[in-house]
Amino acid sequence: MGEITIAASDLCTLNERSSAGDSDVLRRLALVIQFIKDAVRILDQEGVPDHVHIRVRVGDDSLPVLYGYIVTMIDTVISYTLKVSSPKLVRDIQYKSVWTKLFYHSTFNGPAGQVVAFKLRRRLYNQIAGIRIDEMGCLRNFRGAKILRFCLNVLGLVVDQNNDTKHRRALHKAVLAWTKKHFVWLHSHHPRLAESCLGNHITYDAEHLRLAYTHPAKGPIGNVSYLALNPAPPPPEPVAASAVPNA
Repeated sequence: MGEITIAASDLCTLNERSSAGDSDVLRRLALVIQFIKDAVRILDQEGVPDHVHIRVRVGDDSLPVLYGYIVTMIDTVISYTLKVSSPKLVRDIQYKSVWTKLFYHSTFNGPAGQVVAFKLRRRLYNQIAGIRIDEMGCLRNFRGAKILRFCLNVLGLVVDQNNDTKHRRALHKAVLAWTKKHFVWLHSHHPRLAESCLGNHITYDAEHLRLAYTHPAKGPIGNVSYLALNPAPPPPEPVAASAVPNA
């Protein structure tokens, strides 16, 4: 299945909206997303094997091969979107072309989809929870910082409580909890890295210890939401996989 996801590997070549309006790259990305959705639908129809359970024990990440492939495919597609450098394109691609297509269209409502969604949430969150700065001031998990940026970009700072958002709500709550607890500490030790985690519409208000997200909207001023942050705590402790809620 890696040969399928590689079709979207050149997303980084898109620089401006003008180049994306009629882009073969985005058409290939849409085909990859559709393949993932079709694969989940087929697994739903086949039924989840009796031995497959949504487990939260540390170190238990066992999955049938096809389920694991699908989780890896989604993770790989997300990795490709992280390489889009154009501020005008990054949210459109990450949110509209990938995130909403997977999480807003009942893709994960079936039994197999629920397993895939849980394993994906846990994989993304564990990468964020693995952000570390060593005693020399060097980052030990730069990918985790990029995943945090992606999650804040597509999820925002306010958890949506609608029933149709349950598959992303657990990840959203966990990401915001980690950010609330650790962002000020991260900023105090590595401000440029911390700022890079925020994306184009989120800013850090150090005076009031909060993040501000200006929602893209028509007109000169968009709606603004906030996330209050904790004062700088000690360095983050390792977080078990079970920290990501099931619901």
